[in-house]
Amino acid sequence: MHRPALKTFLHEKTSQKVTIDGKIDELAWKDAARFDEMVEFRPVMGRKEEFGNHTEAYLMYDDEGIYFGGICHERNVDSVSRSSPAGMVSAPTTTSGLF
Repeated sequence: MHRPALKTFLHEKTSQKVTIDGKIDELAWKDAARFDEMVEFRPVMGRKEEFGNHTEAYLMYDDEGIYFGGICHERNVDSVSRSSPAGMVSAPTTTSGLF
């Protein structure tokens, strides 16, 4: 199995107010480090994600905490699972926000 090379994900400190509300549209997120060169787990392990079916991840911190957010793009909404294995909490149906 081909393993993609490990990448460094830099982090940035923000001086802006961060509100934990599931949205990443406030000014603080403009300070966040962005990582968008993800690879797939399925259907082909290690293949670079295609534009349109890709993920953007953001990481930042301040004196109060560490914040991780993201936007998951999916061309075909029918391929997004709305159920979870027994005992797990279902994920929200929105495609962006805090994880």
